[in-house]
Amino acid sequence: MAKKKGPEKEVQDAIMDYLKVKQIYAWVNKTQGTFDPIRKTFRRNTTKKGISDILGIMPDGRFLAIEVKSPKIKLPVTAPSKMKEYADQIEFLSEITSYGGVAMMVNSLDMVMERLPSCRPYQAGEGKNP
Repeated sequence: MAKKKGPEKEVQDAIMDYLKVKQIYAWVNKTQGTFDPIRKTFRRNTTKKGISDILGIMPDGRFLAIEVKSPKIKLPVTAPSKMKEYADQIEFLSEITSYGGVAMMVNSLDMVMERLPSCRPYQAGEGKNP
């Protein structure tokens, strides 16, 4: 029997499908720890605190970071009480934008479609040295 996807995973999958259609190079960044079957617990992940769920590179070369939340979760913008809970993630997204990247925290594909800057697909031969 197939494992049922949670609402956050469904949103993440939809976003990945959309990015693929838009020809934006992206990958899901594994942020959960690794399960240790001997200890029967998760070992802490050693990646940067607050790193986003989806990372990628925009066709124009900018770094892309998308933090995905469940559709049931109120985002810090609409629920300021969540600011402390998501402080590390907000800090990571702020760092990305401060360096000229594209960063967002979303809980739906529609939010990505609204916020993602319009960009033309990559054309073969662009960005390569002659």
